[in-house]
This record gives sequence, C-alpha cells and structure tokens, in this order.
Amino acid sequence: FPAEISELVRAFLEGEVEKAQRLHRRFLPLFKDLFIEPNPVPAKTALAWRGAMGVACRLPLVEMAPAAEERLRKTIAALERNGR
Repeated sequence: FPAEISELVRAFLEGEVEKAQRLHRRFLPLFKDLFIEPNPVPAKTALAWRGAMGVACRLPLVEMAPAAEERLRKTIAALERNGR
C-alpha cells in the first residue's frame, strides 16, 4: 500500500487532517499488527511476501510465530479486499 500510505503522509503535511485521519483509521489494524512481534520482523515478513526481500532474519531477530504471521496475513488480505 505504498501509494496510500504516501497519500496519508502528504495529506497530513498539507493540512488535510480529516483525510489523513480517514486513511489512518483504514490502516490502523495494519499499523497495530506491524508491532505484534519485535520490530522490524513483521514489516520485513510482509515485504518478503511481496517479493521485495528475502524472508530470513539475522540474530537476534527470529521469524514470526505462526499465529502472529497468520494474523498479519489476514489483516493485509482484508485491506486488499476492502480498499482496492
């Protein structure tokens, strides 16, 4: 969702606070789920799913727990279904 997140930031910086808030609320479940495991593991995992990078982590980071990974997948899938 790079374009939508960029639009959120642009709207806020240009004083379009209501638009920025609307976009923020839309992405709030994702923002929360990106911190269900130690940062930056969920973000790197989501990028790996999109083919932007490999899935391997270096110590002290470890891969996401299966339950957390499934939660993140569901959140991303819901955003894709409902927002595009």
